[in-house]
Amino acid sequence: MIIATSGNKNIVHYDRTCTKKLKKENILSRGKMVIGRNQLCSPLTDEDIIGAICVMNKLNKTPFDEFDKEILMTLSEQAGIAIKNAQLYKEQENISIGSIKSLAAVLDTRTPGTYRVKESFIKIVLAMGREFHLNTEGLRNLHYAAILHDAGQIAFPDELFTKTDKLTGKEYSIIKRHPHKGVSIIKHLDFLKPVVPIILHHHENYDGNGYPRGLKAEKIPLGARIMAVASTFSTMTTKRPYRQELGIQA
Repeated sequence: MIIATSGNKNIVHYDRTCTKKLKKENILSRGKMVIGRNQLCSPLTDEDIIGAICVMNKLNKTPFDEFDKEILMTLSEQAGIAIKNAQLYKEQENISIGSIKSLAAVLDTRTPGTYRVKESFIKIVLAMGREFHLNTEGLRNLHYAAILHDAGQIAFPDELFTKTDKLTGKEYSIIKRHPHKGVSIIKHLDFLKPVVPIILHHHENYDGNGYPRGLKAEKIPLGARIMAVASTFSTMTTKRPYRQELGIQA
C-alpha cells in the first residue's frame, strides 16, 4: 500500500489513518477507486489486487476531481505493471541462482568438496564487492562468479587438485588452463556472459605474474581482482591436502 501526501519530503510513506480508511471502504477487495474531497485511492491490479495508491490533500487545497482520478488510474496501472515485472525479475534471478548452484553440485559429484564453494567464501567476495560500491548488477555477477570460478577444474584429473606433493611443471601448466575451460562451460548462457572476464582472469596477479594472460594492476577486471584476493584468503584459511589451514591471526 502506497500513501502519498503533500508537504512530505519523502512523498511516499505509510499512513495508519488512510489504511483504516481503505479497510473501511474495502477498496482492496472491491477493486474500485475511492474518491473523496481530500483523498483519492486507486487499487493496484495485475490479475489480482496487489495493493493500492492513495493521495491526500492537494497542494492548492481544492477537492479531487475527475481529471485527478484519470491521472491516478493511469499511475496505478503503470505501478501495477512495474511491481509485477519486479516480481518476475526476482523469480528469474532465483531460477538463475538455482541453476548455477545445480551446476556446481553436478561438478562436485566427481570429487565431493572439490568444486562446491563455501558460503563463507561467497560472503567474503560480496562484502568486498560492496566495499568497492558495486551496483546491484555488479554484485549479482560477482555472486555468480564466486560459485563457478573454478568450474573449469572438471576438465582435468581430480588428482591434480587433491595431490599432497608439489606439482610438477607439467601439472601446473595443465592446471593453469582451467580458467579457459571454465569459460567454455558458461559462455553459452547469456545471463552469465558478464561473468566471463571474472572467471577468465581470477588467477591474475596484481604484479603481472598470474595467469592465463599475465595481466597487471588495473588491467585486471575489478571482479577478478576481488575474486583473487578472496580466493587467496580462503586458501590460506582452509585445510588443504598438502597442509593444515592457517589461523586468521597468522
